[in-house]
Amino acid sequence: MYTISKGGILAISHQMPKKWRQHSSPFVNSGGRVDITVDYGGHLRYLSYTTKEMMALANEYCEVLIKDVTYKTNIYLLPLLTVKCIDNNGKGHPIFRSFLATEEQGVLVRPLEFFKTTFD
Repeated sequence: MYTISKGGILAISHQMPKKWRQHSSPFVNSGGRVDITVDYGGHLRYLSYTTKEMMALANEYCEVLIKDVTYKTNIYLLPLLTVKCIDNNGKGHPIFRSFLATEEQGVLVRPLEFFKTTFD
């Protein structure tokens, strides 16, 4: 597998298929963080991201977090992992998202590790 994440900050690998580099650039260029892993065939294993705005919300309201995985709600029919923080008014704000190829433990662990290092 190839990965383009290095310490939670995007590091472009020249072996990474061009389409994955293009999809991740807007997040990183605006101050966000992205972690993508594809298999040797160039198929997505997971794509995790947080934006600069999401990180600011997490820093302000990080006492209560909710994790949810939804199914077949996006055009790719991929499981979508979302972590939300709850503000003082009880409203949830997404602070982290990850599109997963499957829910296998090996696929799910890495995005959660990326979440932990991003918000530690």
